[in-house]
Amino acid sequence: MENCPETSTHLETQVFFCVTKKLRGPHHVVINHDVIQFCKESLKVLEEYRIADIFGIDIIPTNSSSLYICLFCYPRQKSTFCCGNFSTAQHRQKLRILIQVGGEGCSLAHNENIAWEWKRRVLVVLHNLYPRIDRIQLTSKRRILTIINPKSGKGNGITIFKKNVAPILQNCGIELELFITEREGHAKEKMKSLDFSTVNGVVTVGGDGILYEVINGFMSREDADDWSHIPFGVISSGSGNGLARSLAHASGESSDYLRDPVQSSMLAVARGNTVPINLVTVESDDTLTYAFLSYGMGLFGDIDIESERLRWMGERRYTLWAFHRILNLRKYPVTLTYTPLEADSEVSVEKEEFVLIHSSWTSHIGTNVNFSPTSVLGDGVLHLVYITEASRSQILNVLLSLEHGAFLNSKCVKYVKVKEFCIDAGDRDIPGNPTIDGELCHGKKMRIKISDKKLNGYQSFAMLDCLDNLRLRINRQFPYEPVVIVGGTAIAIHLLHYASQRVPSDGFYAGGKRALFSLLKKIPAVKRKVNEEVDKAQKTLYKDIANLYKDKNGECTFITKLSSEGRPLETVLAKVAEYLEMGNYAWKNGTVSGSVYHGGSELTQLNSEVYAMSTWTNPLHPDVFPGVVKMESEVVKMAANLFNGGPNTVGTITSGGSESIILAIKAYRDYGLAKGIIRPEMVVPVTAHAAFEKGAQLMQIKIRKVPITQETWTVDVKLMERMINGNTVMLVGSAPTFPYGCVDDMKAIGALGLKYDVPVHTDACLGGFLLAFMPYAGLPTPPFDFKVHGVTSISADTHKFGFAPKGSSVLLFNHKKFKHCQYFVTPNWPGGLYASPTIAGSRPGAIIVGCWATMLHFGLNGYTETTRKIVTTRRFIENKLRQITGIYVVGRPATSVIAFASKEFNIFRLMDFLKAQGWVLSALQFPSCIQFSLTFCQTAPGVAEKFVADVQQGVADILKNPLPDDETKGTAAIYGASQKIPDRTIVSDVAAMFLDALYDTTL
Repeated sequence: MENCPETSTHLETQVFFCVTKKLRGPHHVVINHDVIQFCKESLKVLEEYRIADIFGIDIIPTNSSSLYICLFCYPRQKSTFCCGNFSTAQHRQKLRILIQVGGEGCSLAHNENIAWEWKRRVLVVLHNLYPRIDRIQLTSKRRILTIINPKSGKGNGITIFKKNVAPILQNCGIELELFITEREGHAKEKMKSLDFSTVNGVVTVGGDGILYEVINGFMSREDADDWSHIPFGVISSGSGNGLARSLAHASGESSDYLRDPVQSSMLAVARGNTVPINLVTVESDDTLTYAFLSYGMGLFGDIDIESERLRWMGERRYTLWAFHRILNLRKYPVTLTYTPLEADSEVSVEKEEFVLIHSSWTSHIGTNVNFSPTSVLGDGVLHLVYITEASRSQILNVLLSLEHGAFLNSKCVKYVKVKEFCIDAGDRDIPGNPTIDGELCHGKKMRIKISDKKLNGYQSFAMLDCLDNLRLRINRQFPYEPVVIVGGTAIAIHLLHYASQRVPSDGFYAGGKRALFSLLKKIPAVKRKVNEEVDKAQKTLYKDIANLYKDKNGECTFITKLSSEGRPLETVLAKVAEYLEMGNYAWKNGTVSGSVYHGGSELTQLNSEVYAMSTWTNPLHPDVFPGVVKMESEVVKMAANLFNGGPNTVGTITSGGSESIILAIKAYRDYGLAKGIIRPEMVVPVTAHAAFEKGAQLMQIKIRKVPITQETWTVDVKLMERMINGNTVMLVGSAPTFPYGCVDDMKAIGALGLKYDVPVHTDACLGGFLLAFMPYAGLPTPPFDFKVHGVTSISADTHKFGFAPKGSSVLLFNHKKFKHCQYFVTPNWPGGLYASPTIAGSRPGAIIVGCWATMLHFGLNGYTETTRKIVTTRRFIENKLRQITGIYVVGRPATSVIAFASKEFNIFRLMDFLKAQGWVLSALQFPSCIQFSLTFCQTAPGVAEKFVADVQQGVADILKNPLPDDETKGTAAIYGASQKIPDRTIVSDVAAMFLDALYDTTL
């Protein structure tokens, strides 16, 4: 800027008043960037004050040739007590500094030139720092029209003006033209007749009501557009100070405002910085009104208008009248319609009785009413709140939480961001004391919308002060600003990247818990106790595994070395039979949950012969074993048809459900990477199979888990939508869920996939080959497959209810573009071109052949009949369990899985009882449940009836003999304790011990 001052200017001065006595006496006074420094002759800085804290500068003559430069400052000083609370926050405090200008032999004219040059340079520095301030300050005094409402608030507006406002503004070089209103509408008349060429701004002393008159008087002028640059301000002295509070909040000076509202709003006027503020038009019948703060009717309007009789109490009148109105709660019949911010069509609220309807486009509608916490000045958004049904206690909670905006979280509050809205009362005036900016208004129908005109309001710039102060302080230490900017930016980006790379994949909370427990376990006493408990668990695990491995002689021996000579065929087969007979449970009698999906003795014979024929086949070599590859393609196509795929549906056979899931994750991760998503995430139900967690770890993809609803025990689709973001590459639903057998709402999840352009995977590994045949069996079937718009892939295990040999599953995609991302291809390997469709390279062709042969053997009718038997058996058991007092069935099972729990006793006591009867069931946690996954084995005559009878007997025995949790044993004690352990790494360690024990040959 051409008028920018030099780096520093020195004057020989005498300081007569300052913060510290040590400045008395002659010193150098230096302007250095954004500060005025007081230095010794050695130029050691004793005190310094920011020019940004100077709100006025004046030159005072004396009887001699010397002059005084008077600086009116409001620097931030630490305060220990503010607003009734001890605090270390910094608040602005008034400070006047007098600097004597004049040396020996200097004439008055010379001293005047120096003083005026100082004043000019201080003002130029201010404008260089903050270009938005009124430039008139640099050349001449500003002239501001001050309008006072003497009856506003407690009726002390004139006193506040004379004592606190006028002296400070005049000291800051501002000329004041005073206008005192004498009647309602007087300020509006003044604005209509005012010659705006004579003023540089308009300020009201009062509440929001007087400013409401001023704005509407100004906007009614034909030449309003010509004077739209004129700023308006308000100095708080009324009951309602919403705009002043919002301006202070937006600039980060809330604490200053709450400490001294008059000083805070007055300094904003003194500085001259402006900010655009939304204006809203309120169309009512044949009238058009402008509003700058809020519109409302109902509870808030009642409190505001009806408490006018208590105006002498100031803002306390609102609190008192609020309690009166809660005790006499009213509802008003009107019709509300609104246009959401991101939509073009209107939404109508069906309920016609409202406790309140209120909207604001500033953050605050009162000093302590943070109505719209996310509101930004001038953003063109209406924040609409309405309540239709609420108890008195809920209304009380709403009013008590207005100060920080927490009332928006109340269940009775409906909150929406809108472009415009309309309230219609039919053929009568709108009831409920409708108000515009706190002023009562009338009309049968009112339409409120953002105007294309804006208001310029005086606002401080504390936030910018802090940033510029930091920048200039750095520049004083490092004078090369471009280098600092570039280097500082690079360092900041590097630090942010470094920090982001170290954010735990499961979030700060889970990572923080792990770190905390890791530190706790280093404490000797804690470490010793944990090790003792872990050692106990390890001994128990190893003992249990050793019992499992015992042969018919009760010995636990292992073959750990090859014998010199091979063993005869008969010996090997006998050894195989011996090993396969280990264990305490006979699955063939139907007492084992899941585990074995047996399709009958005839199928066993078929697969034995098929395996013998295809033992040495490998589909990795299609030129050697083309028939096996052909069988795989046929299995995929048969599965695609069963799941209502189209001509473009493709897929592969995998080694099981886990591989199908992991490959789906890999495909969508790579598909997202190709689209430019470098930090891919997937959104899955908390009940999704653990293989999704495994896949997330293997594929380095973040997993977001969505809770379930307690009504249906399926994924909460609304919460799922909230978790979708720009990094989401995959949505997941289960058909059914492994824990409870319920089918997630795939139709709703598919709709989310279409809405946000995210692939959707249906995990039907457990029940896919039941759901596919349930329609043929005449059973109700929830939508889950490719019929659902948005579903792009399905995983289904053929080795479960497809009855194929273990180690086979199918993964289907609705288009090749996804399947191609599943492949692994390396074109630059010295060993040749290598391409593999699945994780494994070589695959046992015998499994594919067995799967193909099984499907041909069963056929549509065979699968339909087994499906009917399994689902019918599950429904029989479910109905019987629902009739047993003391337990309940979880959710609404759809296929073969049923889970049940109890609110009366520890459900794992029942599991121990059933275990003693020979049943092998699955224990679930969070919450504690027993899961029974039915297979074809449970359809045998008498199996389901025996299970129900055993459950009835077990529940009856437990209810007769209740036990507290600390006296339980067996599964009840183990699972009860494991769920209570806050450090889940300990549980993981014990699980790892179990896996280690399975492979330990020293038992």
